[in-house]
Amino acid sequence: MTRETRLSPEQLLQQVQEEEHKKSHGKLKIYLGAAPGVGKTYRMLSDANADRTKGIDVVIGVVESHGRKEIESMLKDFEILPKQTVDYRGKELKEFDLDLALRRNPSLILIDEMAHTNAPNLRHPKRWQDIKELLDRKIDVYTTLNIQHIESLKDDIAQIIQAPIKETVPDSIIDMADTIELIDIPPEELQQRLREGKVYIPQQTDIAIGNFFRKGNLIALRELALRITAKFVGAQVYLYRQGRKITRIWPTKDRILVCVGPGIESPKLIRAARRLAANLKSEWMAVYVDSPKVNSPEQKRNDAIRNLIFAQQLGAETRILSGLDIVKTVMNFAREQNITLIMIWKHIRFHLRDLFFKNLVDEIVRHSGEINIYIMTGELDETQAKPYFSGNVKPSLIITWKNYFLSIAIVASVTLLNFLLFSKFDSNIVLTIYLLGVSLIGMLGQKGPALLGVLLSVLLYRFLFISPAYSLDILNIESIIMFIMMLMVSLVICHLSIIIYRLGIIARHAEHRSSALYRLSRELARTRGKNKLLDVGTHYLAKMFNSTVIALMPENNHLEISSKTKSKEVLNENEMNIAQWAYDVGQMAGFGTDTLPLSDALYIPLRGAQTVLGVLKIKPKNPELLIEPEQIRLLETCTNQIALALEVDRVQEQSAKLTLQEEIDRVRNALLQSISHDLLQIAYLETDTIRLDKKFCSINDLILHVLKKSKKKLDARPITIDIPEDLPNILIDKKLIEDVFINLIDNAIKYTPLLSPIEISAVLVRDKDSILVSVMDHGPGIVQEEVDKLFEKYYRGILTAERGLGLGLSICQKIIETHGGTIWAENRKQGGAAFYFTLGPIQKRLSETIVTND
Repeated sequence: MTRETRLSPEQLLQQVQEEEHKKSHGKLKIYLGAAPGVGKTYRMLSDANADRTKGIDVVIGVVESHGRKEIESMLKDFEILPKQTVDYRGKELKEFDLDLALRRNPSLILIDEMAHTNAPNLRHPKRWQDIKELLDRKIDVYTTLNIQHIESLKDDIAQIIQAPIKETVPDSIIDMADTIELIDIPPEELQQRLREGKVYIPQQTDIAIGNFFRKGNLIALRELALRITAKFVGAQVYLYRQGRKITRIWPTKDRILVCVGPGIESPKLIRAARRLAANLKSEWMAVYVDSPKVNSPEQKRNDAIRNLIFAQQLGAETRILSGLDIVKTVMNFAREQNITLIMIWKHIRFHLRDLFFKNLVDEIVRHSGEINIYIMTGELDETQAKPYFSGNVKPSLIITWKNYFLSIAIVASVTLLNFLLFSKFDSNIVLTIYLLGVSLIGMLGQKGPALLGVLLSVLLYRFLFISPAYSLDILNIESIIMFIMMLMVSLVICHLSIIIYRLGIIARHAEHRSSALYRLSRELARTRGKNKLLDVGTHYLAKMFNSTVIALMPENNHLEISSKTKSKEVLNENEMNIAQWAYDVGQMAGFGTDTLPLSDALYIPLRGAQTVLGVLKIKPKNPELLIEPEQIRLLETCTNQIALALEVDRVQEQSAKLTLQEEIDRVRNALLQSISHDLLQIAYLETDTIRLDKKFCSINDLILHVLKKSKKKLDARPITIDIPEDLPNILIDKKLIEDVFINLIDNAIKYTPLLSPIEISAVLVRDKDSILVSVMDHGPGIVQEEVDKLFEKYYRGILTAERGLGLGLSICQKIIETHGGTIWAENRKQGGAAFYFTLGPIQKRLSETIVTND
């Protein structure tokens, strides 16, 4: 691979990330249409059916037929996942069951209507979020989408159709698609499908054609759908060319590159590029090559950057390129970006100069190959063609007198050293030491001090160390050759020093950007909570960009200060209005932009995937810091990191709240069920129409069944059962007596320590034809004042606040009395409480029955 075709580290990183994404995520295919009814669902089912016949595991998560018979006929061939039922305001809604789909884990799932809003209380509010989770679980997804539901097109389409758009899908999920297939039919054909009832029911056809489905609307929407698809395909072409390392141009569409410099001709060139791009309806880019070989003053570099910002304000994508060879840097970038036309300004100069110095324009033409070159030239009015910049920054002047003094000091030091050595060595050593001094001066990186050092060195060498001494006769051949040699050595070293110095600056800037983003991402990843995230973000940006930073977050759609780097800093009414505008519109404003450019601060919206989360006000102490597009791009990247962290935190908080709310609802429902059960049961037991379903039952089996049902509540609590094996069965309503045991056991659990034992016993009372049952605990016992009140309705007692409605013991009393028995409570001598109740009659043995009959 040649140097020109080798991928940059950023490109390699992008390829690695894309490959990792493909391995860890499912594939997404979007069937995109300009409007409902173009056939998206039909095409999706057709493609999925072809996949199914190839042996791919395909299921339907949700597909809406809207009564279309051809769709319903195709659905019969697929496995369809049942929908979940959601109760919403008294209505039962059928929604896609995400958990069921994840458990089913098919290879491919079909999900119609990507922009659909889910019913409340589901895990995700939007269906596209369900799709994203499926993709994260490595499940392929086919889905459908209409062009009006793309977030970035929402406002434009609302203006076209004269109606608000409520459901949207963020562009980030569109960018995740592996394939976008445009389903397109002419507007006339779509309107005919409407009239035939293939889109809506016949009663709605005339209304639809008169509103959304007007021919003008459909043409405009169709154009937008074609543009979005073309943009997606263009991105795929770009990635394919990068992956295959293709350097030749594919003229699939026009792409313009304009070369910007510090001169006053650049604005005119930029305006011409803007007009040409508008006429061709093509994308255009503006670049400035910051080459270490070009020893441009800082002022000229700032002028070039201002011209670059001017191009950005006219709609160009801008880049600052770095490279030793300007021509190769421009051409490599042009081929990488698939540029079809390069625009450049040519200065007219004497032909004799072209014989000795290369002309940049001619070199670009020579290396252009299949790329067209558009050359502009002409006379310029310097009073009208000054670089445009919508800020208030004045170029800085760098004073370099220090290097001249250093140059003189180095020559003086070398001369002094030569005086000390001249008596012991010949003039060659003296000359070598002067060359060393000239080399050191060249490392200062400026030609002026280098030239001064060479001139002083030659004069001093001739005046002090060459015979005849103390003479300035330098017209001899030896002196001339020495002067030329020292001058060349000095200038070469100076030039190389400048290149090394500039390359070092470029490397440090790149490392600074990478490390800055890494540190910010790491700090944000370690932080939780909106306020803490904002504090981390504002203080980090303040340090990185040497600025004061204020974070403003919305409260009832009105911005308020949430975090700031200076505790006493406030915003006046004008500043709040700028911040509010940036929040409402979602665009940068203030210093360096074309919106309110006279402001001394930059206002950047914190854009999330779905909405604008807030605004950052950044006021640099050195305004020139933020005039470079690279710096602005870095700042935008940092703010995007902060916005992403805020959005993730908000989603996690919403998820936690949703989980908490679900738990609260579950407990509330359980409590309401328990309360309603107790109330209904006590009301039923107090009626005269109560009917008992009495049967002979084993009290031992009944108790074992109750303990099994109460196993979770009892946990590790020891239970002692003392029931004679020959205890006869008893005639009872089994369900009601179970409730008695459950209430008494619950009462013992509530009033005793965690591992305190419970004792249950039953004995036969022969003289009364009944059994006596006891439930005893080892707790604190019964307060004497409560003994006579325990079985009263709604009595809660005084030992604990967790007493429910106070109906449990009252229900036990009603059930026992209905069975003809009695129930009471008393304290045990050894500590604890004991509840007793009697039940009867018992089941007679066969021998006892025979004796009785006789």
